Amino acid sequence: MTGVQTCALPISFTRTSANSIYNSGQISVERKAGDVTFLAAYTSAKALDDSSAFNDLVNFENPKLSRGLSSTDITHNFVASYIWAIPFDRAFGNAPKRLTQGWQMQGITRFSTGFPIQMNQSTGDASLVGSPATDMPNVVGKIVTVNPRDPNPNCPTTDGTGCYFLPNAFAVNTTLGTFGTANRRFFHGPGFNNTDFGLLKRTVIKENLAFDLRIEFFNIFNHAQFINPSGDIINSSFGIVTNARDPRIDRKSVV
Repeated sequence: MTGVQTCALPISFTRTSANSIYNSGQISVERKAGDVTFLAAYTSAKALDDSSAFNDLVNFENPKLSRGLSSTDITHNFVASYIWAIPFDRAFGNAPKRLTQGWQMQGITRFSTGFPIQMNQSTGDASLVGSPATDMPNVVGKIVTVNPRDPNPNCPTTDGTGCYFLPNAFAVNTTLGTFGTANRRFFHGPGFNNTDFGLLKRTVIKENLAFDLRIEFFNIFNHAQFINPSGDIINSSFGIVTNARDPRIDRKSVV
């Protein structure tokens, strides 16, 4: 008797269709007065789609169920840049020009809301469609965001700190044949509060030759800027901040 061995191979299906919309209001101000140059811009926007960050998190049976905030949506974004040519040559008129000229202070400041948090329920396949990552948890309460630094009795960590949103607003979806009531993205994570600052001294050696000394500080105020917590309700760190963006970085360069 000859045995016959079969091998089941996964079959994937990709539909090249998507829908997105973006609306925004933008304001910019630019001013140059004497030794100071200032540029500021503010954008208030909303972006919606059903397929950004394309992966199995898109509901392939009904993409409308996956429609929500775009992965890059930022509601409020304010950025200002500024340059001050320090007038040491006027303040110290008798000093050597190579010492007093070429000084410049510059910086970029940004305040903005964060990116949306991606929700999902990565295991269980309650929807019975063979793609558990498409499933979402159920919303069972009001979404409450808190400061990760502050202890909260509803934050499931040892000391009650670290939560960005309280997990008790969600519950695992166990109803077979359903996708869960949460939208894939419908609220934002931690925002940005960052200032980069630099001090430059340019010394002209001759007409086509100059010497630059630059000191730069990235995130000069060392403000903690948290990365989005996990939105996977199966993950043990659901709603809990585990990473932050770079702290203050100092850099010196000579060109």
